[in-house]
Amino acid sequence: MDCAQWLDDKPPKSVIYVSFGSLISVSARQIEEIAMGLKNSEYSFIWVLRHPGQETTEVSAVLPDDFLSKTKERGLVVPWCSQLKVLSHPSTGGFFSHCGWNSTLESISSGLPILGFPLGNEQYTNCRLIADEWKIGLRLRSGDDDDKIIGRKEIAENVRRLMEGKEMRRAAERLRDIAKMEVRKGGSSDNSLESVANGLKAKLIEKTVSKTNLNFDV
Repeated sequence: MDCAQWLDDKPPKSVIYVSFGSLISVSARQIEEIAMGLKNSEYSFIWVLRHPGQETTEVSAVLPDDFLSKTKERGLVVPWCSQLKVLSHPSTGGFFSHCGWNSTLESISSGLPILGFPLGNEQYTNCRLIADEWKIGLRLRSGDDDDKIIGRKEIAENVRRLMEGKEMRRAAERLRDIAKMEVRKGGSSDNSLESVANGLKAKLIEKTVSKTNLNFDV
């Protein structure tokens, strides 16, 4: 089914979109916990999911028994969708993301809060920006717990916190509006949003390096 068409039947801001990118896979055990967390959250969701082995597009083998049938009224699991189209749809209310930079920018441009599940590289820095600096989301992983399985209870609780967090949503919408203003100031440049976000990211890295140097001096 087309994701946008499926979203058309849902109330505004009622669906959480779940995608962790295509470069790093999530373990089968973690997929099971995410699935049960989404189910127990009682929120509608679209989940872009690939088999962790990448050798097949069939994901039913790694999902809990009866998960698809029990969530079919409020959940859609697909191997691919047009991400920006889903994020910009009025029924989408949040993004459960690996915090890749492109995904972060697309979420900002849509004014959506982000539940961060970074999987490596610069995604941890991006997630820190999202949760600690911009205050537009939450983080489930910090970078010190790469091998830790995040349990279904914690996932369900944080999905609800994200979808019901009024301050986070307002902050996300403010950041979207700031980005739009910067785009207008800069004319039609598609790079304006990225430039603004990159500037804020650079300041965070500079601040982190400065703190590290101070610790070395002690």
